[in-house]
Amino acid sequence: MDEAVAQAIERFGRLDVVIANAGLLAKAATLRNTPIGDLESTLAVNVTGVVNTVAAGLEAVIASRGQIVLISSVFAFVNGMGTIPYAMSKAAVEQLGRGLLVELAGHEVSVLTAYFSLVQTDMIAHGVDEDPMVLELLGTLPAPLLARITPTAAATAIADGLERRSSRVIRPALWRPVSALRGLLGPALDARFAADRRILDVLSRLDARGASSRNLTSTKPSTRKKERA
Repeated sequence: MDEAVAQAIERFGRLDVVIANAGLLAKAATLRNTPIGDLESTLAVNVTGVVNTVAAGLEAVIASRGQIVLISSVFAFVNGMGTIPYAMSKAAVEQLGRGLLVELAGHEVSVLTAYFSLVQTDMIAHGVDEDPMVLELLGTLPAPLLARITPTAAATAIADGLERRSSRVIRPALWRPVSALRGLLGPALDARFAADRRILDVLSRLDARGASSRNLTSTKPSTRKKERA
């Protein structure tokens, strides 16, 4: 990242905007059956990767009184059932944005945090559309909130936010009141989800799927021991 920043400055003379877009989505699973490696890789990319990107360009952005963009998600404030590591990582990105917003204010650097729902990317195609259980979980949310946006719409929202030096953009816009009222809606929705038999049924099946995978994986150590012997 340091080399990329150095090359950008050498070519263009300055660096005005850094967009930290590192992110991945691990296979859906309950935390009980999430391999620790999946959690570690999610946090390594979605959190540490974002920090690495920001850190590499920070001095150059301060010098130009520029802007930093962080890609969070509506999962920063919506229940992360079935994808807890991803939701954890996006909440961490939100906190990174809030902290930097204040720390860099004296340098006249603005920080924009983008909260998107489902953006039509390969990550969503493989991690959501190809997994019926994930679609079932999402189906418990109000249909208007599940509206998808294109990468172009997401990029346009970021560009508009940069032009205004906004501190946040949320797309689809229907998520704005959910974010604004999260202190009230969050606990209420959590309680509703915890009592929804449809959700509990899907989570039970997701748990069973993870347990089955874990049982298959647990046979591998004995094989590895034989190979080492």
